[in-house]
Formats: sequence, structure tokens, C-alpha cells
Amino acid sequence: MVEKVIWTPRATAKLRAIIRYLELNWNEKVTREFAQKTFASIQLISDQPTMGELVDEKKQIRGFRITKHNRLFYTVADKELIVLNMFDNRQSPKNKRY
Repeated sequence: MVEKVIWTPRATAKLRAIIRYLELNWNEKVTREFAQKTFASIQLISDQPTMGELVDEKKQIRGFRITKHNRLFYTVADKELIVLNMFDNRQSPKNKRY
């Protein structure tokens, strides 16, 4: 179990971009549901940090599917969950950055 969640600037920027896109192109309900699902996923990962798929064994980076379009990448260090990035699954996998 982790004690603290840290968002990197990249992850924060991606989350803001996704929320801005949803606000502009969808509606408040969809935006709110996405935000709730994202933070519920963070809480779930905080309780069970190893539940995400191990995508980089050397760096201990894990991925967790939030929605069918969005994936969250994170690592755990010293009881801290570090949210590294969010990725749109419709993009080319070679654009995936942690």
C-alpha cells in the first residue's frame, strides 16, 4: 500500500488535455465520469500497487487501463505511487513514453 501519490508534470498535462478534450467535444457527464474513473483507478492501484501490467521490468513501470482509450503508466518507489504518463491507446505504440 502506498502512502502518497505523485503526478509528474507530463502526466498532469496529459490528464488536463484529456479533460479539456472531453469538455469541448463531449459533455459534463462524460468528463465527470472519466475523472471519477481515473481517480478510482489511482485509489485501486494505491491499495494494490502490483496489479498493473509490468511493461518495463528494468524500470519497474506498470500500465493500467482506465478506459478502452486511455492507459495510465506508473511506478512505485518508497511507498510513493508515481504517475508517469497517460497514453491514448489509439496512438501508435512507438509513441508510448513513460
